[in-house]
Amino acid sequence: MDNSPICSLCATSPATIKKSHIIPKFLYDYIQDGTDKMPMFNLENLARITSFRNGIYEEGLLCQNCENKILGSLDTYGAEFIKGRINSKIVFSKSNNSINATGIDYIRLKLFFLSILWRASISKHDFFNEIDLQEHEMSVREMLLNHNPGSEECYRIVAVGIKANDNTLVRLILKPAIALLESERFAVFFISGFVYLISLEKESSLELFASGYLSEQGNMTIRIISGDLGKKLFSAFGITPEVISYYMG
Repeated sequence: MDNSPICSLCATSPATIKKSHIIPKFLYDYIQDGTDKMPMFNLENLARITSFRNGIYEEGLLCQNCENKILGSLDTYGAEFIKGRINSKIVFSKSNNSINATGIDYIRLKLFFLSILWRASISKHDFFNEIDLQEHEMSVREMLLNHNPGSEECYRIVAVGIKANDNTLVRLILKPAIALLESERFAVFFISGFVYLISLEKESSLELFASGYLSEQGNMTIRIISGDLGKKLFSAFGITPEVISYYMG
């Protein structure tokens, strides 16, 4: 008799996968420390670093089909976008303060980001304890199962790069969080030097979500921000003024 727990996604098959990566390891490859460990910086003490070997994974969450076919295929496409693979149909172009992406498969990329959000919400790992989708968890799960990301207005996704005081992008691994900015809730992930934000509001009045979000036409604009807006975003993470000053001046 199989005593495995039931898969959290399909809710029918045994969750037999021993190591389900909550956030795919490739997303943090750029900041590996040379020992196949993923370092996470402590915001209260920048000299203190916690490392996770081979990223962060969990046992007893998913079955083989959901891990490898449903979420695995989304991870593969996510890698095309994040790493800018040459053979991808996605085209990137730069302007003064933004990176424009066209040719995106809206369905696959949006579901990729939603899958990370959902995995973080169901995880019991301490690294993800600030992600709790509450009433959104079931609807995101159904989107993944039905391969239906909904309209671009639903769970708007934007990406920004935060420019540090040395004119380079801030590259940190921070705990994902449900943040609050001007009374609006959104999920925030630092991934490969960029910040990805997923709105949890039906309608958003935030400047961050006003334009450039992932569209059904397959377009997305990644803004490069600095100054007060960058500091506001850091503050939404609960980052102390001292740390903000360290990076932003």
